[in-house]
Amino acid sequence: MIDRNERSQSPKCAARLQIHEGPARPGLTHERIHYMLESRQWVLPSPPPAWADMQKTAAERVQWQQLFLYDKTGFHALLTHFGLDHEDEILKALTKDRLKSARAIISELLPRADATPAQCAGFLFHRLLATSNGDLGIARQITGRDHSHSASVHHYAHYPASQIWKAYGDAWNPMWTPGRTPRVRPDEGGAAAGFGAKRVPTVVAVRQLLEGLQGLMASEPWAQRHNAYTAYTLVGLVLGLGIRPVVEPVIRNIADIEGQRLLVTYLDKARTDYHRRINVIPPTLERHLLRYADYLEALRQAPMLRGRAPIFFVYVDAENGEPARFQPGHFKALVSEFFPLELYAMRRFARTCLRVVHNVHGEDVDAFMGHWLHQLSPHDRLSTYPMRRLRELADGAVEAMLGSVGFVPREPGP
Repeated sequence: MIDRNERSQSPKCAARLQIHEGPARPGLTHERIHYMLESRQWVLPSPPPAWADMQKTAAERVQWQQLFLYDKTGFHALLTHFGLDHEDEILKALTKDRLKSARAIISELLPRADATPAQCAGFLFHRLLATSNGDLGIARQITGRDHSHSASVHHYAHYPASQIWKAYGDAWNPMWTPGRTPRVRPDEGGAAAGFGAKRVPTVVAVRQLLEGLQGLMASEPWAQRHNAYTAYTLVGLVLGLGIRPVVEPVIRNIADIEGQRLLVTYLDKARTDYHRRINVIPPTLERHLLRYADYLEALRQAPMLRGRAPIFFVYVDAENGEPARFQPGHFKALVSEFFPLELYAMRRFARTCLRVVHNVHGEDVDAFMGHWLHQLSPHDRLSTYPMRRLRELADGAVEAMLGSVGFVPREPGP
């Protein structure tokens, strides 16, 4: 049931499991899977999917390295049945003969299910998907199993420990006592601590970022005000549309769009129309982007941009006044005094906020973020995904998220 980072498929998996006779306790080796006989708990390694060696910044959420879960798999009874309930008992690798024995045990215990060992191993993963609104991130975080685009989701999502424990309990309901959480937990981080992706900013850090940019927009010289306004607009785009902040996303001119609500199409990854994404602009971001479009149109009449190829996000060098495409490195230099993370961190924040705070269905978050496997896009001609759900998402959870961090429509000046 627990498949930590595909380890159960390896002959070395059994050697990575360490059995202890005492209760769960801190200080166990992070690299191994531990099973506590007395408290009947799993202690699972929970390394971040990326940036494991990078120093944590003050803007990030606290990350725990081990996940404590009460065992609901019946593993203790299995160990006892085979006389393996001893400290440091080494389990043997799963050979063909032992696999036959496993099938016989499953057949005896589940005579009507016709279940295979592989199906039993995947049971918890699929139960988690069913009970957590299709969230591949939670299912992967708890079981370690890779499925579909779960690696992408895991890379972006950070979950508070309380949500992980609740998801685990919901998956086993009605076999679970509500509210039961592990007795041994790290002290650092409190309620904000959790598991999953690193470099996910807190709500406070995103608010400080937007406040800092608004402060720069009211300062001198003009180049700094302009660059801060462009950066503010990019933050809104990443939060409000889940857009990847590449050097220059190919985006339709917002000022040319007509209709009751603004929709936008853009390429922010591969440069083919297959990868073109469609999204609905939330109301607050819509009002801001219309102001930005007016500002950009006036800026294009200035001598420094006249006759140049159109640039949607313009960076102006503070020393020589030369324009260039606004790049992620420009953002980092501009905000370094009050925000230590990269612009891309806003995508991780958006995915985390939409799932953790607003409980948006995993399918809708995937469509918003552009997370899908090749030829499984919600925009494919055989897709049954209704686009009205993106509109509902924009008007509801995404709009609320923008409000929670203090993003408001702004003019370029003070």
